[in-house]
Amino acid sequence: MEALITVLDIDVRSRRMGRLIWPMIEDRSTEIVEAFYAGACHLAADPSRSLHAIDRLKACQHQHWKGLFEGRFDDAYVRSASLLGIAHCELGLDCKWHVIGYARMKSELTRDILGSSLSATSQVQLLAVLDKYLAIDMAISLSSYSCILLD
Repeated sequence: MEALITVLDIDVRSRRMGRLIWPMIEDRSTEIVEAFYAGACHLAADPSRSLHAIDRLKACQHQHWKGLFEGRFDDAYVRSASLLGIAHCELGLDCKWHVIGYARMKSELTRDILGSSLSATSQVQLLAVLDKYLAIDMAISLSSYSCILLD
């Protein structure tokens, strides 16, 4: 984890900026989670089984992303990201869907950041932190896919 944080240059300033993101999007966070999962049950190996599981995962994903934007990147965060990745894989959701879900999420968050009253400089800084946070979250979550496939 430390190597990812170093490569992505997630420093104290990045973490401070990252903590500004959740309060900006909290009112729309349920909608953003819905966008992340939109169409996912149709892409699962067993769509009829996945509908209930995805509803359950939405709550977990919501809490996970709230934690992500706290910027702790501790063992609890890694465990949460890994378990979500495992759950997605066990549902039969292709990792391509996972990347598409993150693209949808990024689009929603970008819209909120650019629509904020922050200065253009602060908006650019937040977007840079958003990219770093989503990259680390995808990396951890998708690594769970490969671990399952290797087992």
